[in-house]
Amino acid sequence: LSQGGWELGSASGASCSAFVRAMAKKRRRVEELVSQLDVDLDESVDRREVPALKWHPRVLGEGGADLFPANVADMDFKAPPVVRDALQRRLDHGVFGYEAKPDGLVQSLLQWLETRHGWCVEEHHVLHSPNILNALAMAASTFTKEGDGIIVQPPVYMDFFDVINENHRRIVRNPLVLKDGL
Repeated sequence: LSQGGWELGSASGASCSAFVRAMAKKRRRVEELVSQLDVDLDESVDRREVPALKWHPRVLGEGGADLFPANVADMDFKAPPVVRDALQRRLDHGVFGYEAKPDGLVQSLLQWLETRHGWCVEEHHVLHSPNILNALAMAASTFTKEGDGIIVQPPVYMDFFDVINENHRRIVRNPLVLKDGL
């Protein structure tokens, strides 16, 4: 199926069981990579003192202190040392002006998409966006028209709803369901 120059389709007609096996293989690979990051995912880090938006009473609501906020993509574990070291080197530089995309960034992304997901993307299909909300607004205005529905699968970042409404699109809720641990 081709729509607007984008090729959409199934994973080579792979059966559901083949898909499940492939996802299990990916999960094992992710677990292997995480184990190499020297990060303790079981360490408890209290983010309520930072203050982290996902734990803020404004997000959790009255009496929500015992809730787990799954609507904000935010980590509750420390970044691995390699990431903290890179950030420290950048901090030590001391100047934080506007920057261009680093050389090789797009090519690294394209290689990663192909290697990790078997997805061959042409360089001119990669667009820069300052953040996910701007990207959602641009996608809504580019690929839909006012009054169209946009599927949202809660729990999601709460601002997605605002962006969709502000672009005069309808929210079509399709909540994620946990069934048999999947």
